[in-house]
Amino acid sequence: MSASAYGGVPRGGVDEETREAIHEALEEGDYEAWVALAEENHPRAANMTEERFEAFVQRHADRAAHHEAVEEALETGDYDAWKELMGDRGRISSVVTEENFDTFVEIHEAMEGGDREAAQELREELGLGLRPADGTGHRG
Repeated sequence: MSASAYGGVPRGGVDEETREAIHEALEEGDYEAWVALAEENHPRAANMTEERFEAFVQRHADRAAHHEAVEEALETGDYDAWKELMGDRGRISSVVTEENFDTFVEIHEAMEGGDREAAQELREELGLGLRPADGTGHRG
């Protein structure tokens, strides 16, 4: 079962209320509620044992904590903290430097504000290349 921000249940075909309930069950570590909701919407949910669910919940919490720490580093402009949190993430780790970190923060702020055009211009300026219009980071 793949993990996602929605508890491993794909976005397609799941209404917002159900998605939120699944996410809440995941965040609360409520195995029974998660299975009851997920079974209706994802055929592989039945394969989730309580033990695997506990590990799943922990991975979700770890990712959320990491994401929050990265967001804080970006919001405070703390390059050293960001670099440590990001580790070696391929191209982004080599392109974003202490000297151009402010531009990277501007990209983040533009995306947070919904200004994808400005973010794209800054990405190109920084040498990060194109990002799909849907903001997923996936190129199809």
